[in-house]
Amino acid sequence: MSGTSCSFCGKSDDQYGERRCFVGSSASPPVFICHRCVVLCNDILASHRARESCDRCRDGTLRPLSKRQAQIIAFVREFIAEHEFAPSFEEIAEHFSYRSLATVHEHLTNIQRKGWIRRRYNEFRSIELVSASPSSSSEKTS
Repeated sequence: MSGTSCSFCGKSDDQYGERRCFVGSSASPPVFICHRCVVLCNDILASHRARESCDRCRDGTLRPLSKRQAQIIAFVREFIAEHEFAPSFEEIAEHFSYRSLATVHEHLTNIQRKGWIRRRYNEFRSIELVSASPSSSSEKTS
C-alpha cells in the first residue's frame, strides 16, 4: 500500500522502504500509524496507567516490597546519597548483574506502582524516592 503515511508523525511507507503503517479498521477516514508511533503510544499509556494505579491505591502507607525490590530501593538511596543524582537504568543493571534493561524497567515500574518512587516520563536519571525511611513497610510480608 504505497502512498500511506502515519497519521501521527507523517512519515510515509516509502520513507521506511517497506509497509510499516498499521491501518485503524474502525476509523473513517482510515487512520494509519507507524510502528515507531505505536511503541511511543504504548509507552505513554503504560506510564499513565502506572501513575494512576499508584495514586488510586495510596492510602498514606507504602505497599510492601519484595526482597529484590527492597534491594533496588536501597541501592538507589545509597547511589543518590553518594552522587546527588539518581542512577541510570544501566547502572542499576550493572549493579545487580542484569543483562537486560527490560528487567530494570519492570522492577522500577512495579516499585513505582507500590508508591515507593516517582519517575518522569522519558527523562534520564528521573527516579525520585517517595519515602526516606527504608523500614516503613518493606519488612511486611505479603
